[in-house]
Amino acid sequence: MFYDVKAKKLVLSNAVFIEDRGTFFLDKLEANELKELGFAPVVETERPKLDENKYIITLKESFDEENNVFHRSYESELRTLEELKALKLGEINGAYNLAIDNVLGEVVPDSEMLTWSEQETQSRAYKASKNENDAPTMKILAEARGLSLEELCDKAILKADLYRQVSASLIGKRQALQDRIEKALSVDELDAIVWEADKK
Repeated sequence: MFYDVKAKKLVLSNAVFIEDRGTFFLDKLEANELKELGFAPVVETERPKLDENKYIITLKESFDEENNVFHRSYESELRTLEELKALKLGEINGAYNLAIDNVLGEVVPDSEMLTWSEQETQSRAYKASKNENDAPTMKILAEARGLSLEELCDKAILKADLYRQVSASLIGKRQALQDRIEKALSVDELDAIVWEADKK
């Protein structure tokens, strides 16, 4: 990689064509020859191997005109504790959602979960009355899935009972970890906060 001084841009190819002078292979030229053609070698430091969830890594570029060298280096800055807390909370929330999906045996879109309360209410009403008018949404869903209304209502009630049973403990676990995140005073304290899978 070389730096085109006049165009102020990096050149990825070693071979460049210069009008009236022909093609030059930049990696074969001496430093003074590069400078005379208007190019500079690029010196780049290795990108730091840091956790980019914790650090902001910024590429810095500068042209040393006196020595005809283009420098590329990296600076790293630890994210603020508040930023790290937000990232940790996102991590915990993701683990919570995965745990819920594992219990249900499927990945359920949030928009669908918002309808569960209505589905359960209609299903229980239908089971008590056997009147299809008490479960208009469930009737549409049953027809779309090719199931009887009775069968779909049984499934909805079973799922609602299962979700209610397991979600309470998982919600409590998530909230307890959130409390710890909010109270954390250091990066080490945040690192110690993890969602541990329940042992079967």
